[in-house]
Amino acid sequence: FFVRIVVRLSYVLLVSIAYIFFFSDLEALRWISIIFSLFLLDRLMHAGQGEVMFRYLKGEKANIAPTLTPRAYAFLSMAFRKSLMTGEDFSLLLLSALTDKRDIKEALKRLDVLPKEFTAKVTAARGEPARPEVSRRVESSLQEPVPKEGAGLHPSTKSREETTALLESIVKDAYVAARETNEKFIYPRNILIGLYNQKHVAVSRIFNLFEIRPGDLKEALLFGR
Repeated sequence: FFVRIVVRLSYVLLVSIAYIFFFSDLEALRWISIIFSLFLLDRLMHAGQGEVMFRYLKGEKANIAPTLTPRAYAFLSMAFRKSLMTGEDFSLLLLSALTDKRDIKEALKRLDVLPKEFTAKVTAARGEPARPEVSRRVESSLQEPVPKEGAGLHPSTKSREETTALLESIVKDAYVAARETNEKFIYPRNILIGLYNQKHVAVSRIFNLFEIRPGDLKEALLFGR
């Protein structure tokens, strides 16, 4: 997180320097401004991509973190920090954030699932008030208890170490899913697949409620690329 903040501040500094140098009376400084501008233009053209493409990874134990796109990293970082600060379930926080993305909403629609209804179920699992526009069918389903701790397919995460281990597992599964569908980086849609694969009890119950199977979810997300 700190490194990415430093990188962004560096870009701001480069923009400022390029602007100042461009109006300098010294020709050498103007050429430096042009070089900086070309570099920044290249970075702008690759905005939204990860720092490293899959094809440049070396060995089975290569660090896959740089292949995360900025949006994928932001979702993971937000859920991780909020989980540690508030004690909320990391998986549900991540699922809630991901289902607000347009391409994931479109994937849900392809599976004949209304995004508002899916979001309402996630909201209820987090213990927050459901949105008023949710349908009666989902309102009744929300009355079913959703276990958050101790039971089910994946234990609730409490400590920083447990949350970190879960995050790493999600990213690894997302990486595998991304490679299988010929992606160049790990996108938020791949993170959703990675989260699904963890078999977290509350997350699994939500997907099962809407009869969403892993193969169907992958196809719906792939179709929307």
